[in-house]
Amino acid sequence: MEGLTQMLQSPYESSGDLLGRMLIVEDLTADVIELLGSSLEIDPLFFATHLRLALVDPPVRDTFFMDGREQQRARTPVPLRSEQFQGGYDAFPFTKLSLNDGSHSPPRYSLFDDLIYYWTEELPSVFDPRAPTLLSLSYYPLKIIVAEWMNFANLMLYTIENLEYSIEDLSTTLLGHQRLESDLARLQSWRRRALDSSDKMTSLVRAVKSLSPEPPYLETWESLFGDIGHILNRTDMYIRRFDGLIPVFSSYVQLVESRRSIIETKSITRLTYLALVFVPLTFVSSLFSMSGDVLPGKKNFWIYFAVAIPLTISRFTGHGDL
Repeated sequence: MEGLTQMLQSPYESSGDLLGRMLIVEDLTADVIELLGSSLEIDPLFFATHLRLALVDPPVRDTFFMDGREQQRARTPVPLRSEQFQGGYDAFPFTKLSLNDGSHSPPRYSLFDDLIYYWTEELPSVFDPRAPTLLSLSYYPLKIIVAEWMNFANLMLYTIENLEYSIEDLSTTLLGHQRLESDLARLQSWRRRALDSSDKMTSLVRAVKSLSPEPPYLETWESLFGDIGHILNRTDMYIRRFDGLIPVFSSYVQLVESRRSIIETKSITRLTYLALVFVPLTFVSSLFSMSGDVLPGKKNFWIYFAVAIPLTISRFTGHGDL
């Protein structure tokens, strides 16, 4: 905070090479918002639109132990080096070949580090250091967002194909029914995400066009709009495929439910037959109290069968209501 305060309060002197300064702020706090707002006369609503709860994966450089092992280790942190596969890759190609001998891909630790990487590798063609605009400063963040949406579209395609192939392996057992309900819930969730993403991309194009890109840079922005349009077309196609899968899964759920009801009906029928056999026998045994000469092994034990068997047969034939 002290360094930021000193930089903002010190007079700005431009030189031949230095045409301006760019501030990239990560993790906004109340003190930073107050300092930037008062020094640069920024509307508080500008910061309010950037404050939100972002549920994302932790950075690559952070290491977490899920089984509580950190309690058994020393308090001195042990750095675990994490390297990207084959050195990583750029989210989008540059307009010219970079000759820097440093990192040839963004660090992927955080969006903050990625922005610094892209700005130091190459200035965007839409950026005029003598008269920078908010739209030109948003060029690289928008390119990163579009690249992430492309990955999201590929993930949607994988999910759709996985759901389509899962239908072939479904069974009418209880485990298959649970899996079917889980797939149906996942299908509806992905359809909702696809609709939200389509709305967000449409709103993004509308917002960028409302800022009226300068004529010299229209071709660059049209290229970005073309990428977004390609992702929108893919997303709309995937939404239609999601819509086509929902009736299939719903009908399959109904089919499994009907088969389960048939199986349950057969089980109830078997129980009914058992009841038709044992209820008359139990009634006769309670009627004779099964004592004295009617006890098993006594001379009059045959009377129990002489009464119980005809009564049971009459129950099966529908006669002789008790």
